[in-house]
Amino acid sequence: MSPTNVDPRRPSPTGRILRYVLFAVVLAGLGVITALAVGASLGDRFSATSQVLVRAPVSAQIIVTGNPGTEENLQRVVDTDLQIAQSRDFLSHVASQINNASVTADTLSHDLVTATIGDADLIAFTASEPDARSAQTVATVAATQFVSYVRTLSGGDLGTSTSQDPGVIAAQLRQQLLQTLQPPATIASPASSAIQVRPNHPRDALIGLTGGLVVAVVGIALGETVLNRRRVSAAATRSA
Repeated sequence: MSPTNVDPRRPSPTGRILRYVLFAVVLAGLGVITALAVGASLGDRFSATSQVLVRAPVSAQIIVTGNPGTEENLQRVVDTDLQIAQSRDFLSHVASQINNASVTADTLSHDLVTATIGDADLIAFTASEPDARSAQTVATVAATQFVSYVRTLSGGDLGTSTSQDPGVIAAQLRQQLLQTLQPPATIASPASSAIQVRPNHPRDALIGLTGGLVVAVVGIALGETVLNRRRVSAAATRSA
C-alpha cells in the first residue's frame, strides 16, 4: 500500500497499544478503588477460634477404661458431639452465658462455626464478630460451655426423652456410647487472640485489580473485533 493510501485517521500500532494499556490501567484502578470501597462498607470483622479435644488417643482409652473401643464407635462419639455443638439448644445455652444482648442463638447460628479438625480428634469453635474482644469471648465461652454441656448431658437420664431437638437426640446416642467408651472432652486451645478478616485490603485490592484487568481484556477484545469488522466493511465498500 502506498503512503497516499494510508488512512490518516487510523492510529499506528504503537498508538493503539498505548491506548489499550491506558484503558487497562484505568479499569484496573477503578476495580481496586471499587473493591476497597465495598470491603470498607461491609464493616470490620474479627475471627477467633477455640479447640476442644473430644476423644483421647486409643492408648489413653485403655488406661482409663480398660477398653479401647472401636474406631467406628469413637468416630460416632465425635459425630454426635458435633451435632450437639451445632444444635439450637446448645447455641441458646452459649448465648445465655454471654453478657451481650446482641448475641442470640440466631446470630450464633451464622457467626459461630463448628467443625472437626484433622482426623476428627478436635472440634473447632470459630466465632466471627465486629470486634476482636467479642470474637475471643464467643469462641472461648462456646468451648468451655461445650465441655460442661456434654458432661451434663452424659450424666443425665436422657433415655426416655421424647424431644426432637437434634442436640438431645445426639446426646442420647452419645450417652449410650459413653457407657463403654467414656472419652473426655477438654479444651485443647482457648481463643487467645483474634485476627481481622474484614476489611482485608490486600485481598480486596487484588480482587479489584484482577477484575479490572479481566474487564479491560474483554473490552479490548470486543473493541478490536468491532473495529476489524468496520475496516473490512469499509474496504469492501471502497473496492466496490
